[in-house]
Amino acid sequence: MVSNLVNFGESISIKMKNLFLSFSVISLFFVSCSKCYECVEYQNILDSQGNVIDTTEVHEEVCTADQNEIERREDNGAVCS
Repeated sequence: MVSNLVNFGESISIKMKNLFLSFSVISLFFVSCSKCYECVEYQNILDSQGNVIDTTEVHEEVCTADQNEIERREDNGAVCS
């Protein structure tokens, strides 16, 4: 009976190690697919009547695996590199 409990404990330990290893590999895969971009866009500063009184440059670091997100930002006037 004791040997059955030891085998059962070893079995759980091996399953937990395999689960942890699988999770680690999957996490690494998703992280490695992400790429970071520095996006710069210009935003208008308006007065109370809605007139443009100045323009400001906004810098934003964007990390994504979705190239469509970068394309959408560039379509809206941002420059990402």
